[in-house]
Amino acid sequence: MESTSKQTKPDFSMSYAGQPVERASGIFATMEEAIRSAKSYNFIVQVEKGFPIAVVEIFRNEGFAPGEIHDLIVPARTLKHRKAKKQDLSTEETDRAVRLAKIAELAYKTFGNKDKAFRWLRQTNERLNGRTPLDVLRTEAGGELVEQMLYQIDEGIYV
Repeated sequence: MESTSKQTKPDFSMSYAGQPVERASGIFATMEEAIRSAKSYNFIVQVEKGFPIAVVEIFRNEGFAPGEIHDLIVPARTLKHRKAKKQDLSTEETDRAVRLAKIAELAYKTFGNKDKAFRWLRQTNERLNGRTPLDVLRTEAGGELVEQMLYQIDEGIYV
C-alpha cells in the first residue's frame, strides 16, 4: 500500500556552519543547480578545486547511509583525516559526489518519490547481474549505465 505521507524532494543544498554557500565562492547553492551547470567552465574549476567537506553531510541528511557515502565518495578514514585537517574533498571525491547527486536527482525525478528512488537505487537489478545501481556508481561507466536505465524507465522503454 502506498504511503500517504508527503515526500520531500532531495535537497542537496551546500552550506558552511548552516549558512548557504555564496555563489561568488564558485560553489553552487544546490547540487541540482550544479548538475544543470555541469557543462560550464566554472563548474569544472570548482570540481577541480574540490567541494567543501560539508557536502558529505548533505548526502547523510538526504538518506544515504554512511557506508554508501564511504564506498561512493570518500572512504571513512580519509573523511576523518580531511575533517581533522579542515580540507576540502579531492577532485576525484568531488567528481564522485557530483555523480551520486546527479543520479539521486534523476532517480527522484524518474520516480517522483524519494523513498521509491532510494528503493530502486538499493535494489538488485537483473540488468546489472544482480548488483544494485548504487554498486555500479563507483565508476563513470557504471554511472552512465544507471543514468541510461533511469531515462529508459522515465520514457517507458526500460526492459
